[in-house]
Amino acid sequence: MNALAPLPHGAGTGINPTAVHETLAGIILLSIGLGVLFGVTITLPKNPHGEDYEDLVGAYLLALGYFIETNLHLREGTVEILELDIIATPTTNPLSEAVLLDAKSGKSGFADIFKMFGWMKYLDISKGCVVRTQSPDASKRDAMEVVKQATNVHVATLDLASDVVDLACLDGASIAMTDDVRTSILSAAWYGRIGQRKCLRAFIDFCKSEGDSVEAVKAAIDYRWAIEQAFLAPKPIRRASRLYSAYSASPQVTGGLIAHVAGGDATQEKAEWEKVRDLPERLGFQYSLMLENTARLGIVKNALLHLLDKESQPSTPKPKGPQEIDWSAFSEWTMPESFRTGLAALKAHPHRTKIPRLFQIFIEVFGGFYRLGADDDLAHLSVCTGIPKEDIVPCLEMFNSFFPIPGGWFISAKGEMAMMKMVPAVFRGTGAFVRGGLSRETNYSRLYPQMGWLVSKWHNALYHVLEPHLKSPSA
Repeated sequence: MNALAPLPHGAGTGINPTAVHETLAGIILLSIGLGVLFGVTITLPKNPHGEDYEDLVGAYLLALGYFIETNLHLREGTVEILELDIIATPTTNPLSEAVLLDAKSGKSGFADIFKMFGWMKYLDISKGCVVRTQSPDASKRDAMEVVKQATNVHVATLDLASDVVDLACLDGASIAMTDDVRTSILSAAWYGRIGQRKCLRAFIDFCKSEGDSVEAVKAAIDYRWAIEQAFLAPKPIRRASRLYSAYSASPQVTGGLIAHVAGGDATQEKAEWEKVRDLPERLGFQYSLMLENTARLGIVKNALLHLLDKESQPSTPKPKGPQEIDWSAFSEWTMPESFRTGLAALKAHPHRTKIPRLFQIFIEVFGGFYRLGADDDLAHLSVCTGIPKEDIVPCLEMFNSFFPIPGGWFISAKGEMAMMKMVPAVFRGTGAFVRGGLSRETNYSRLYPQMGWLVSKWHNALYHVLEPHLKSPSA
């Protein structure tokens, strides 16, 4: 089991590489073994339940090569219609082969399968999967096979405690990776997703404590729901439009929250931003920054799906009456110019179906930074996405096409690290964790002689967010 400890200034993670099993349980239980160096340690759950189990399934999908959207609460007004655990989109055939998943750490049965089937029909998703800890009883397997053939709802098993893993229904769309890379992605992503969940709870608690009568708080709450509701739009272009509308209604959400608590004090405002970017503090604000990234990723993903949807239509469509017109082409011209610029760049790009996946894995797992003057980070991103190493940086720079900002999205730190702006500390820390696994290096300062202190700071930020929840019983 992976174990992590806090680091002193400038230190790194100790690595004890061991054999990697082919099963998911083997990958987690017998993988890189991030070493115990100092103080209390944290470990990933051996028998995850509830939200930890959902986070494991999400991390597994990221390690397979999917783009994922998680924890979606779909509402109409103030009425919640349904809650979705995960929607996973592959880089091959992303328009038609998305998968709706429900993670069940407890008991499940045929009712869950038919509930999933109803969700699929409502959302127009062709494949579903109920992932659970218990394998189906032998007496029910024949019946489940019949139901699967009729509904295309698969039942998969993921039970770490018993080392039972049967997730073959998801493997067909996976990206080929070496065991060490997939192992490191899975482990770091699981830590990171648990950290994200802690940030969400802090966001909810902060909003409740402050109350929605505070303008900045109400804007943040509205922004969260608007992003989630965008998924209900029937066409990708409409989803992207709703995401842009959410931003227009609540611009600079995180900055607004920080300005609210700083009370007009510029020095305090700067200190609050440091907490969000580099420290295990202001987790609710870190979640707000995550929301802003979620919206940007959703815009890029839906831009891709819009292109693929247009290209899938007949080249010589039949004449239509006024009530049958597809307004998608018209909708493009109602979008911001930057969207049309990004759309044009995406349309001509040879790796376009992999771009959303690259952005997500780079920000949420690799922490939104990469090493300059060395190609190890770019090589690992290449393995994780299927994009050639030499094309990774140009692909990342497409972020500037969709979301132009003064000075661009990347800054250089001491000439040895390129950093994306507006990435919260929990994501940065996940990036530190994954470097420890991938590099087999015991000290971040050997990777980043001038900036290793900052990577260690990010490592500790995520560690201290996770420690109350994942403290090792033996510590």
